[in-house]
Amino acid sequence: MVTVGLVEDPSKLRASEGRLSWIHALDLKRFHIELTMTMPTLEEALRGTGSLRQPDVWIARSNDITRCSRWQRFFGEPSGDGKHSVKPIVALCGGEREEIGEVLRRGVAAVVQVCDSPWHLAAAIHSAAALDLFVSPPALREYRRDVIDLFSSTEETTLDSLTEREREVLTCLAHGMSNPMIAAHLHITRATVGSHVLRILRKLDASNRTEAAAIAHSLGLVGNRRSSG
Repeated sequence: MVTVGLVEDPSKLRASEGRLSWIHALDLKRFHIELTMTMPTLEEALRGTGSLRQPDVWIARSNDITRCSRWQRFFGEPSGDGKHSVKPIVALCGGEREEIGEVLRRGVAAVVQVCDSPWHLAAAIHSAAALDLFVSPPALREYRRDVIDLFSSTEETTLDSLTEREREVLTCLAHGMSNPMIAAHLHITRATVGSHVLRILRKLDASNRTEAAAIAHSLGLVGNRRSSG
């Protein structure tokens, strides 16, 4: 059974902020969760739990967490293993990207949104108790492209950032063609080639043409085609 502390001040909440009171209506025990404590603020929870058994997990709105400078004291200083720098806190967010990023940077273990189901909340609580990371599935779905990029190989991520025309220019560049040669080969103007080269250098974070060519070779972009005069 995972015990939970809830941070909620009904007298100060506006409906638009996302109330936590609906949690009381859930049959938490069916999820092996027990709500043992409710505090109006994190500061009062910090002061009021000194002589009481600390809940395994705290649930609080994201702005309560970001406003409290001492909430880390609930769980002591981070240990050196990395995992224990994550705190067993479930943050309730509205779903904005910046909001989610801010609470994750502060070390919360789990992020749920107001729209999440009881099953999502239960999963978040158990993940937080185990000091594992949990992020609201609707949020992950919304930022699916970012998640894919995060877990993609460097080659896929780098090549995906280039347009088809930029890949053609990079391939020519890697074969040692000058800008005039690339322009003639691709039937575009020299000015257009220059613009493509600048964008390629920026996207590949390359300092010059030689470095960009080396990246193209390392990514396997260059085949057996030879440059023509």
